[in-house]
Amino acid sequence: MRITDYTQLELLFKRSTSLPPLPSSALKLIKAIDSGEASAIEIERIINGDPALASNVLRVTSNDGRVASTRLAIMRMGQKTVRSLAVSMAVQALYSSPSECGFDAHLFSRHSAFTGFLARYLVVRGKQLGTIEVTAAPDEVFAAGLLHDLGIALLAKVAPEAYLHVAATAQASEVSLEEAFFDLYDKPLVSLAAVAASTWGLPSVFCTVFEHLSDPVGAGPERGLVACVAIASDYANQAAMRCEPWDYVSTPSDVLVAELGIPDDELTNAVGLVTEQTTAFVPETKKAA
Repeated sequence: MRITDYTQLELLFKRSTSLPPLPSSALKLIKAIDSGEASAIEIERIINGDPALASNVLRVTSNDGRVASTRLAIMRMGQKTVRSLAVSMAVQALYSSPSECGFDAHLFSRHSAFTGFLARYLVVRGKQLGTIEVTAAPDEVFAAGLLHDLGIALLAKVAPEAYLHVAATAQASEVSLEEAFFDLYDKPLVSLAAVAASTWGLPSVFCTVFEHLSDPVGAGPERGLVACVAIASDYANQAAMRCEPWDYVSTPSDVLVAELGIPDDELTNAVGLVTEQTTAFVPETKKAA
């Protein structure tokens, strides 16, 4: 039976039993680091206990070729940054399997990775130009970008009938899943991700992005962080790195882009480089089974 009321969906996302369980590695990391007593050796042991997770963390943190172990990654980034990055990788891994409701995990992964990589670039460049203030570390920004569309994947997993209706509406209208969801439920889809993040106890950087992604201007001191993720997501859609297999128009906010102060030609070059980076990270040939 399809859920037609947003409040019902919200209640569903507030129940831990309704959500897919977090990977044990993610739970252990959150608990260990939030206790304030975890050593680098303990964090390394938790990450290395999940080979796929360890591999993905190293893939992201070794862009400069100097990080060859999770221990070096922890020393370089700090425990909280490693936690955000590792947890985002572990959570996204929940959606790598085929879906009966038509959710395309491959497209989702490509869109998420592109958004993460470009958001990280935008934050670093914006800070260099002095146009934004962001307290999150660059790899935390990547992690937030990686999970910014968590609501889409969760809707497909938790309420597949609702996802099917949203997807059919979006495709028929040639709009994004987010736009179709808002038209049907009068609430942003990302708000469900915020509810799930609270239910799961995810790091605060994710909660901040989820709560304000539909309105970065209202994010207060974290406006720069949220704006960079929102801009990166729109550029991902323009670069044919969408979650959806159909075409639609997606234009980054002129106001938010102008505030960054990055020249147009530099942004164009960055999008091209991030497209290549994303294709290497989530290969075109790796289709969802």
